[in-house]
Amino acid sequence: MTVIGGWGYQFQRISEVPSIMNAVYLCMRRNRDRELFSDWRWYLSRESPDWYDGYHDLNCPDHPFTVDFVQARSRLGWQWRNEDGDFCEINWLDPEPDRICDADTSSTRSLQSIQEEIGFYKGHYHPPTAEEYNRLCDEYSED
Repeated sequence: MTVIGGWGYQFQRISEVPSIMNAVYLCMRRNRDRELFSDWRWYLSRESPDWYDGYHDLNCPDHPFTVDFVQARSRLGWQWRNEDGDFCEINWLDPEPDRICDADTSSTRSLQSIQEEIGFYKGHYHPPTAEEYNRLCDEYSED
């Protein structure tokens, strides 16, 4: 038996991730526990029709087929990443807070520090297709 969204769950399609992440977020809100799934990881299944092999060339970052929650101060979202720490853009679950109310400098990371980590996949909110990935790698190799 497979539990959708259980720890280590493997998605069959990239397109199913947003609705599942929203459902998990609603569960977290209902339980008033933002840490409920904070250390969980989800992956795109190697059996997925969306899967492709990475490393177009050895200098190119691998494909981002892991999904993580992201917390920046009071905001919660999720993003795709690869195992080497290359991130896609953040898909926010919370609305943008009032800047005065979110001036807290607690232990959670700032949005700016998180956004500075987004490089190779800047502008991508989900993994690029194999064709887009190859184009990104070609452009990366030219730089």
